[in-house]
Amino acid sequence: MKLLILGPFGLLAALCCFYQPTDAALAAMSIDLGSQFIKIGLVKPGVPMDIVLNKESRRKTPNVISFKNDERFFAEAAAAMSSSHPQSSYNFLLSLIARKEGDDAFTAYKKTFPFTAFEFDEVRKTVIFPYKEEKYNVETLLAMILWNAKKVTEAYADQTVKVRFQNLCCLEVKRVE
Repeated sequence: MKLLILGPFGLLAALCCFYQPTDAALAAMSIDLGSQFIKIGLVKPGVPMDIVLNKESRRKTPNVISFKNDERFFAEAAAAMSSSHPQSSYNFLLSLIARKEGDDAFTAYKKTFPFTAFEFDEVRKTVIFPYKEEKYNVETLLAMILWNAKKVTEAYADQTVKVRFQNLCCLEVKRVE
């Protein structure tokens, strides 16, 4: 029986046979979450930064969610439904994040979207949107939209996308008149 002695390069080659790719082989996405549209960037191994195209082959995806018959619709489908089902279509949600009851943002939202029903949570004093027996707060609706953005990105990339919120910030710009 011969004893095989591996040098440093032989040991490295043997270890490479058992290498399991981890996060380095995953794609990373970035989201520009605007009030009206979402744009998604994608970086995956071997490919430089790319803009994700949605199902309609567009770079900009409407930031809308709609409900009909207990089914959720996102993006273009939700935007198309917003004219026929305005009471269960929700858009421009970013202006309502972290707003308390009595804020001027709710008055402006009600003027812009008169058919969209909303209430205020008794405990948090923030807005909630009723749909049938369910009530959704703004954060839940935005989480659904971000979940859909992840699914669209995975379909475009043909691989899994790991979600980590590294640099999440919200900016508010007010006009000076």
